[in-house]
Amino acid sequence: MDKYNELTGDTASYNEVKAIFDAIPEKYPNAPEGLSKYISGEEKALLENPMDPQSKDIENIMNEAHSAIMTESVSVDDALQDAVKRIGDLF
Repeated sequence: MDKYNELTGDTASYNEVKAIFDAIPEKYPNAPEGLSKYISGEEKALLENPMDPQSKDIENIMNEAHSAIMTESVSVDDALQDAVKRIGDLF
């Protein structure tokens, strides 16, 4: 099982996260079985930040656009246009 790698920003898949949650009772016997069912109400979940190798870069770009908008250093339109261009450049 691949684990979260802080150096590359790789994230675990949904099934890997489920396996981690379900393995908790092995180490902590008082923990309830089947913890993965509490990750979300359904198997199909819409993640705020999809798991993708570029997710962290996209999140950083969006955070920078948000900061620029909130400090009024650029217009909303300009910040969003810049974010769209920079995210497009990642791919």
